[in-house]
Amino acid sequence: MKINWTPRIVSILALITLIVMFSATTLVAASGSYTQEELKILQQKMRVLEERLQNEADPSYYLQSRARAEQADPQKELYRWDTNVWVFNSNNHEKHPSMCYDVNIDSWIYIAAEVWNENTGPQDIAIKRSINHGESWTSLAENYYLIPGVDIHPLMMPKIYQISADKIGMVYARGYSADDWDIHFRSFTTDDLSDNDENYVDVTVGKLTKPSLCSDYLSYPNDPYIHVVYVNATSPRQLLYKRSADLGITWQAPQILTTINSNVTSDELHTSIDTFGSKIAIAYVDQVGDENGVKVLVSNNSGANWGTSITIATENAAGYPQIRVVNNDKIVVVFEYWFTDLDSDIHYAYSTNGGSTFSDNLPLAETVFYERYPNISSFKTGSTGSDVYVSYSLLPDEIYIKKALDLDFTDWSEATPVKGTETDLSEGDISAIIVKPYDGTPKAAVAWAEHWTIYDIDVKFDAEWREETSADDPDFALNTTILKGNYPNPFNPDTNIEFYLAEATFVTIEVYNIKGQRVRTLVNDNYHSGDHRIVWNGTNDRGQTVGSGIYFYNMTTGNYTETKKMVLMK
Repeated sequence: MKINWTPRIVSILALITLIVMFSATTLVAASGSYTQEELKILQQKMRVLEERLQNEADPSYYLQSRARAEQADPQKELYRWDTNVWVFNSNNHEKHPSMCYDVNIDSWIYIAAEVWNENTGPQDIAIKRSINHGESWTSLAENYYLIPGVDIHPLMMPKIYQISADKIGMVYARGYSADDWDIHFRSFTTDDLSDNDENYVDVTVGKLTKPSLCSDYLSYPNDPYIHVVYVNATSPRQLLYKRSADLGITWQAPQILTTINSNVTSDELHTSIDTFGSKIAIAYVDQVGDENGVKVLVSNNSGANWGTSITIATENAAGYPQIRVVNNDKIVVVFEYWFTDLDSDIHYAYSTNGGSTFSDNLPLAETVFYERYPNISSFKTGSTGSDVYVSYSLLPDEIYIKKALDLDFTDWSEATPVKGTETDLSEGDISAIIVKPYDGTPKAAVAWAEHWTIYDIDVKFDAEWREETSADDPDFALNTTILKGNYPNPFNPDTNIEFYLAEATFVTIEVYNIKGQRVRTLVNDNYHSGDHRIVWNGTNDRGQTVGSGIYFYNMTTGNYTETKKMVLMK
């Protein structure tokens, strides 16, 4: 079984760094190098990292520290918008989430993610849909993994986007060997995720990687283009663009937009693309001077022609650019900006003249810690754009968002924490972010990959509106079948499992251990509509007491299935 030690090494190195910092706290404060707020965060992070190291040395310490945290803070959500939701939570690694929503039925949200085989790395791609603003998720397909790969042809880096009134498009890389990757495309119907045929975007010999896509469906609903950008990582390295006018069935010949310096490694070749009307903007990584920098290309005629590259980030190393075309005039690009090997911040640049020129490189989130993996989204209609949000990771374990307070992009909100310090984030994963209407107001939602254990990475979801509406809201529950959760959690020896049924139906609820073995069938019967609660007393089907550890409970009704986790602690 392969163990991903990277987040643990980061935590250990960070702890050593923090210990050194704190040994000189008085000097730091006196010199004014750090603000009092940064020192406060340092103290908090040191306590968290000490606990994490204890967890690594003694797994039972996790259960004890989790219980102490819940006793100290019964609300448990001081660092979150609300209680986040598991989207993918199998015993595999689910990574690199991508998210979009249905602009015609805004309660429908879609998330795609890589599914890793623990021994071989990326393997399959799964996609799920929520029909209730993200409160619960289902694959709506007989096969959980909608696009299975095979051992020598893994699927990687999915990106999804709405491409028509009834279709979601997805672009991804398929690997055939270490140096032979192709770019593929599939579309799914929005109502049942039925899978259409796989189509090739580009099968040129070489390592084609880091695809990104967008569609101008909102602006041209009757005749939309799909736009895809990607990189050929084989020398000479090229930034490539293609578009499709028939919903991804056929693709034009590739346009070579520019050549990328060979000093940029394959892992650093990130791309991002977005569109509004006939304007398209691409952000990518290229060498600027002696360091990696961020550059932007703009087309004003739906990709037929492109302007010259505009350099955004210089002087220090930069990477992971993400771009948003807010409207015909406003474009924003966010990226990592490194000052030292131990200090990366989130910076941005913007254009208010349609991409003819961009502002200086400006700080957006800067502390003494690792701010990494930014993403950006905004609310769009066919003719307007507004409400720009940026998400980013504060390694090793937190996610924050900021909102532009106007479309001049000179004033931003304070950073709002989305995910707390309970678990590490998955290394190298950019959080997915969307901005969609909720009760008529644009609000943000974020999906991310986090370590539940060193053997298991899951995708979770949270949203601004979940502060206002949840499964406990009776008005919400009236129309929604949902597995609410269990309490207490952790528990010993009993826990209550609550669920709501929108209609009378046959219900099965089963408990599984971390190996995926069924432990107990709790429910297997017809239930009337309404609220229900059952109790699990920590025993198996034979009445034998089970051991401490992590357990999963799955509820299945006609077309609904949901799995959640719980911890039995003795």
